This record gives sequence, structure tokens and C-alpha cells, in this order.
Amino acid sequence: MRANLDIQGDTPSDIKTGSADSGDQSPLAAARQKLREQHASGQKTVRRTPIEKSRAKPGSLRLAINAMCWQCQGEDADPCVEWRIGNCKIDGCALHPQRPYQRLQGKPTPKSLVSGGEEKGR
Repeated sequence: MRANLDIQGDTPSDIKTGSADSGDQSPLAAARQKLREQHASGQKTVRRTPIEKSRAKPGSLRLAINAMCWQCQGEDADPCVEWRIGNCKIDGCALHPQRPYQRLQGKPTPKSLVSGGEEKGR
């Protein structure tokens, strides 16, 4: 999941070393620099749920679909909610063709679901 992303490992070397202090940084480089500074100062990163993101932008259909699928699949009851959404079996749902995480469709069941015996009966 992206929450454990190693920011410095995924950036160009000039950003890793902090030498990219010029004003002509790309927006992504500037955001990474700001995030590094926040981490260095001890600020916690606030993670919002799909429902909170949808409520913040009520006009976004994509965020509304993401929130509905997330809620339908049990919110964050287990760490594999993305896999569950991508492998959703509710073909009669109007949102099924538009659901997020379709790239995970057909991928093997995560070990955390198999070990709990949850997926065996499905």
C-alpha cells in the first residue's frame, strides 16, 4: 500500500540529497520536499477515508464511487479492502463496471485473507 512509500527511494538523486532548492521544481518534487519537511518536524500525515474524501468534494463522481465500493466491502475491516473491491462478485451492482482497483481482478487472494479462513467459504 502507498502509506509505506519510501519517498527518498522513489525520487531523483538531486531531490534525495536536498539540493533541489531552486524555485523551478516540478510540482511533484515540491510536494515530496514539503512532505519530507513535515516528517522532519514531527508532523503526522493525516489519512482520510474514501468517505471523508467524497464528503470534502461532493461534486466528484469518482470519489463517490470509490466511497460506495469501500463502504460496501466493509470499509477498513481488513487490510485487503482494495483486493476485495477489485474482485467484487456483485455483477448486478450499477457501479460494478466503474469500481476502483480493477487492476487487482484475478490476482491471487492475499495471504491475510486465506490464513483467516475467510475466503475458503466464498
